Amino acid sequence: MAYSFIPTDHALAVKKWEAKLNSEYLDHTFWMKFAGMGDTNIIDVKEDLTKSKGDRVKFGIRSEIQGGRVSGANQGVGNEGSIEYYDFFVDVDEERQLVKKEHTVISNQRVAFELMADVRPALTDKNRFNLDDDITTAMTTIGTERVRGRYLYGVTDTNWDATHSTALANIDGSNDKMQVTMVEDAKIKAKVPTVAHSKIRPYQVKSGPQMGIQEWYVMLMHTYNARDLVRHDAAWKNAQLNIPPQTNMTSPIFTGSSFKGAWDGVLLYEWERIPLISSTIVVSHCLFLGAQAGCLAWAMHPKFGYESQDIGHTQIFETDEIRGVKKVVWDRNSVNGGINNEDNAVINVFAAAVA
Repeated sequence: MAYSFIPTDHALAVKKWEAKLNSEYLDHTFWMKFAGMGDTNIIDVKEDLTKSKGDRVKFGIRSEIQGGRVSGANQGVGNEGSIEYYDFFVDVDEERQLVKKEHTVISNQRVAFELMADVRPALTDKNRFNLDDDITTAMTTIGTERVRGRYLYGVTDTNWDATHSTALANIDGSNDKMQVTMVEDAKIKAKVPTVAHSKIRPYQVKSGPQMGIQEWYVMLMHTYNARDLVRHDAAWKNAQLNIPPQTNMTSPIFTGSSFKGAWDGVLLYEWERIPLISSTIVVSHCLFLGAQAGCLAWAMHPKFGYESQDIGHTQIFETDEIRGVKKVVWDRNSVNGGINNEDNAVINVFAAAVA
C-alpha cells in the first residue's frame, strides 16, 4: 500500500499558512472594513502589481459632476456639465516584520516550521497594527492641501487659523469637546464646500438584500472623544439614534464595539489609535471621511520566511510584503495656480481630548 503526505515544511504547507495569516491579518485590521476595490470605498484598493512588475500604482480620482442637467426642450449642447479627473500615484515599498525565538531546544525534537503555531498570532497582530498605523498616519498627514473648507477646530469655525499650531491652541478644554454639532458642521463642509473647491462624495455601504446600497459618511474619533460625546452632550443623550448599533448585522461596517451609532447621515466610530496631539491641551485628530479618501496599493501580500541558527536553537521568522498607502489630495494647483490643493475626501476635525 502506498502512502503520501505533505510535511510541515512543504511548499503547500507554507502557502496554506500564508493564506491563513493574510485572512486573519486583513479581517482584524480596523481600516479594512472601509476598504474595497473601487472609488466608492473610503480606502480604494488596487492589486495591479500583484500580477505585474513595478513600484508605482495609478489611481483615477474623480469629482462629482457639476451642472449639465437640462430638461424639456432646452438644448443639451452648450449646457454640458463638467467632471474632473486626476491621476493619483501611490508608490509601493517592501515592509518586513521579523521575530526571533531563542533557546528553542524543543526544535531538536520537531521541525522548525511547527513553531509557527504560536508565532502566527503574534505576526498577525503586528502586521495588522502596522497597516492600521500606516493608513492612519497617511490620513492624518497635514501638508500643502491646507484649506479652511477641509478643517474644523472645535465647535466653531472661527477657531481656524492659517497656521495649524495656532488653530490648535484656540481649542478649549471644556467648550470644544466632541459633540454632535461638530459632526453636523463637518458634514456641511463636505456637502457645501464654500471654502473648498469640491464636494466630498459619501461612502456607499451595502447593508443587506432588503436595504440595498446606502450612502453614508464616516467619522472616526478617539476613545476620549467618544466618552465626551456619550457622557456630556445632551443632544446625543436625548436624541433617538438614526441606526441602533444592533441592526444591520449582515454588514461588517455596522458591527463591533467600536461603532457608537449614527448621526445625521454619519456613522460614528471610536478608535483608540486616533492620534493625540499636545497643544495648550491634549487634542485629538479625528477624521470625517467620504469616498476615496485614501488609496492602498498591494504589489505582494505577506510571504513567509524563516531560518535556523545555532544548530536549531534559534529560529527567525518573518513576513515580507510590498504595499503603499497614501491620502488622496487633489493636485489642482499644478494645473491651475489659482486653485489650492485640498484633501479629496477628508475633513480634519480637532477636538479636546483631555484624559
